[in-house]
Amino acid sequence: MLSTAPACSAWALPAQPPRRSQIATANLTMHKDGTGTFTFTQAVSMYQRPKKVQFDRIRDVKGAVRVLGRVLPHEVARDAGFVADG
Repeated sequence: MLSTAPACSAWALPAQPPRRSQIATANLTMHKDGTGTFTFTQAVSMYQRPKKVQFDRIRDVKGAVRVLGRVLPHEVARDAGFVADG
């Protein structure tokens, strides 16, 4: 009889990824080769260590900035310089 249980019970499911509304800061760092590194920080309580996600060496920086300007909360995108102040 086949079991539908996972092969290793020690493996835990990954934590839920942060929602776009939970992102508190966004940062872009450019490199000499024209690629960029995006760093996002999740809003957490005062007594917890902030959770960070980093995407390194993104080639299409202009396209990524355009998309992030639309999907991130307006205040975060504005503070990061992804959208104009208008």
